[in-house]
Amino acid sequence: MLLPPDRHRLVDMRHYAAKALAFTDGLTEVAFLADELRLFATIRCIEVIGEAASKVSKETREQHPELPWVFMAPMRHICIHEYGRVDPLRIWQTVRFSLPDLVAHLDRILAEPDSRP
Repeated sequence: MLLPPDRHRLVDMRHYAAKALAFTDGLTEVAFLADELRLFATIRCIEVIGEAASKVSKETREQHPELPWVFMAPMRHICIHEYGRVDPLRIWQTVRFSLPDLVAHLDRILAEPDSRP
């Protein structure tokens, strides 16, 4: 069973993952990399996902090992603290190849009957 704070954090993660996907919907890699506004908006979504993930309890993380916990917070740290190392291509790849699975996993977790407040 999810604790209410964890549920809220997972909802935030799902919300911002969906936003990042929406910001890049219909774009090619070249178009995304050339669009600074969408790039920055997408980076912000990744920051929020990583921040929320870092605050999820150890119990919930252990209950849901299918989520990429070990990658989310470090990516946020790079975006925030080592912003000069942010690779726009890595952001694109994260959105295209990782976020759809993250959304699908979060949808399943949040739909579980015992995870409702």
